[in-house]
Amino acid sequence: MTKAVLTTNNIITLGSQESVDFLHVGCLSLARPAVILSHRYAVSIGDLNTIDKDTCCLQHRQRKNTDELGLEIRIETDAAYVVGANIIDTHVENFIPSRDLTSLQSYDLRLAKEGDFTVDGKYPVILKRGIEVGHVFQLGDKYTKGMGVQVLDKNGKLATPLMGCYGIGVTRVVASAIEQSHDENGIIWPKAIAPYQIYFATIVKKEETKKLADEIYADLLKAGFEVLYDDRDQGPGFKFKDADLIGLPLRLVLGERDYEASGELEIVARKSGQIIKVKKEDLVQELKRTWESI
Repeated sequence: MTKAVLTTNNIITLGSQESVDFLHVGCLSLARPAVILSHRYAVSIGDLNTIDKDTCCLQHRQRKNTDELGLEIRIETDAAYVVGANIIDTHVENFIPSRDLTSLQSYDLRLAKEGDFTVDGKYPVILKRGIEVGHVFQLGDKYTKGMGVQVLDKNGKLATPLMGCYGIGVTRVVASAIEQSHDENGIIWPKAIAPYQIYFATIVKKEETKKLADEIYADLLKAGFEVLYDDRDQGPGFKFKDADLIGLPLRLVLGERDYEASGELEIVARKSGQIIKVKKEDLVQELKRTWESI
């Protein structure tokens, strides 16, 4: 089935063979007065504003039945319709588009598909998934009227302002960041929102090496780093798997055997996998340099 929406000078035809961009139609109708035609088919009568779910379902069922019969349904601009009057429970009969509109333009609206061209005809449409991380709400004068808020307009007269608000979902931002930045091993935190800067793992058994690890941890905190200190009594494979899964930007490892042999610790950048060997006395400066470079 085809449903038409009339504005002051336009007739918008929603194509029967394609998905309809109901949000776009709603925005068009809010820009100027609009009505829904009711001719031959059962559709809502009145001010459009938004297209509700029940109406959409009704149109879908009727469109499906019509398409199965192989019929092409179109809006006759010389036919008479029953339309809304922008007043609740009021309608206007015998509305003829070709007679009652000062000018008449027809649009066929549907959702864009992969392979369509952009409005300027220069580029193909590419569909990608989007992630909703926030909302904008148009509140109108619901709350300003309720609170008695008034301001002086440009003519010096009292007016009730319209109100709007927006919100960004903190948990949605986190989920979105993880969805866009990860690999088969786990999260790759963007450094701007990483819960810690450094994952510090120790692979040690001797008490003196454990004390050394505590000293290094204290030095990192003193230098202003945010550190997740993993001193669990577990092997390197276990800890490194957890490090990749957690996905902090930098991994610092104090391995007892390697440190005794070379006096070096190991820095690993989570995103690139770059490995840097560094002496204890150069550790803070090297971490700062590496942090700025990732």
